[in-house]
Amino acid sequence: MNSTSTDEMGGATTSVGSSGDFSAVSEDHVVATTYYDEDFPELNLSKFSATKNTTTNNSTTTATTTSPTTTTPKKEEKKKQDLRWTELIIDKEHDYMYSDIGHKQSSRLLFETDAFEHIPRQCRWILWDKLSRVRSHASQLPPHLYDLFLKDAYQHVNVSISSDATTTTTIDHDNGSNMLPFDEWTCINYNNSENNGHSSEEVKNVRQILLDIPRTCDEKNFMFDHSKDQAKQSMFHILYSLSKYYPSVGYCQGMSYICAELLSVMETEEDSFLMFLTLMDRYELHQLYLPGFPKLQQIRFVFDRLFKKRDQRLFLHLERLGVTSDLYLTKWYLSLFCVSFPQEFVLRLWDAFLFKGWIVMHQLVFSMLNFFRRDLLACRDMDRAIDIIHNDLSKFVSSLDNRQKVFYMSRGMFTEQDMSRFEREYEQEEADRLRRIKEQEEAEVIKKMKESEKTEPDCATPPDTPKENVANTIAQHIEPVASNV
Repeated sequence: MNSTSTDEMGGATTSVGSSGDFSAVSEDHVVATTYYDEDFPELNLSKFSATKNTTTNNSTTTATTTSPTTTTPKKEEKKKQDLRWTELIIDKEHDYMYSDIGHKQSSRLLFETDAFEHIPRQCRWILWDKLSRVRSHASQLPPHLYDLFLKDAYQHVNVSISSDATTTTTIDHDNGSNMLPFDEWTCINYNNSENNGHSSEEVKNVRQILLDIPRTCDEKNFMFDHSKDQAKQSMFHILYSLSKYYPSVGYCQGMSYICAELLSVMETEEDSFLMFLTLMDRYELHQLYLPGFPKLQQIRFVFDRLFKKRDQRLFLHLERLGVTSDLYLTKWYLSLFCVSFPQEFVLRLWDAFLFKGWIVMHQLVFSMLNFFRRDLLACRDMDRAIDIIHNDLSKFVSSLDNRQKVFYMSRGMFTEQDMSRFEREYEQEEADRLRRIKEQEEAEVIKKMKESEKTEPDCATPPDTPKENVANTIAQHIEPVASNV
């Protein structure tokens, strides 16, 4: 049995079932958009579709609930969904994301229904806060860390309407009345070689941050609570603070998109900073941005092994076309999918990522590729395959129904055991590679030492060498030097 979905790119159809490596699934099971109590009795999800008729009389309120299939106006239904999510996320008694008992139900809620599509903005930041345990991570940081970074940030930029750079450190940043628009901010050009006590790397980071922030905000329409100019200033504060906190990383392109996404969800600027720190530490983004991108190399290795194990035919076909995973994974993973995909998809992907970790990324990437399996196998050139991966996948998940299919089909695509096994395999291969490099370096050093010993003149007098021979040897070495002079 095959199920066929129509994408939003001109009516092209994509088959799922016998053409893929997973079993066929009917449309009724792929998209579960209605919430029933028997599916999740602990969460009582029928309240998502409930209609409450509330009448107040002498301080008494009565409420009636209709069946889940009853249609209600969109605004009223969204209001009830917001209310239920508020109860689930904020109320500790319903904190299923934290409890072991609710782990399985939460996973089903994430991947088998579209419930997470309806999380209100005022609740999502609380969900992310709980899933990533931001508060416990923040408690280990030095007090007032963010404020200290902010005081230092404005030593590097001209932000004042006055041309005198010395006034920048005394600006009332909360008021902002005497500040230039962000796009007119410039990095201070220091006259001395030491950059006024700041490292050249620090100045380089500031310049790149100032360049990337306007591009980021112009490319995607992030939903900021404040004006776009204020959001850009907040992004500068966060990215500069991160570059100071992680000097080995500094600033890396891709971080600006994550920063903008966090600012559009988290309640305050400092919450966004703390959330970014948690991603860097607990979710290993720090290793993703280190020189050489060590975490990215591991991710690519593991994904290739998982991909080849799951669908060897498609993997080898793309490899023959020259479409290796680095051509698409690099941009997606360095920005946590913010660059190329619609925000509705990104938010839900982050929900799952914070809940289950990196394996979710691999599962969803392969799930999307599998929906275009036939099209990719039909490609005879690299350009067409790249166009499908970079453009068609993003358009496909812009539809709510298609997003739900992608999430549903990603369940159990790869196991934690498979991922752990390939991670250990990568670590072993990397250790062997570093050992071989060290051995080669040691061999080169020994070779150079032996060569230098052969060419170096031996001025020591052997015990049986006549004195006149020694004198002749010394004279032979001195004469060329004298002639050169």
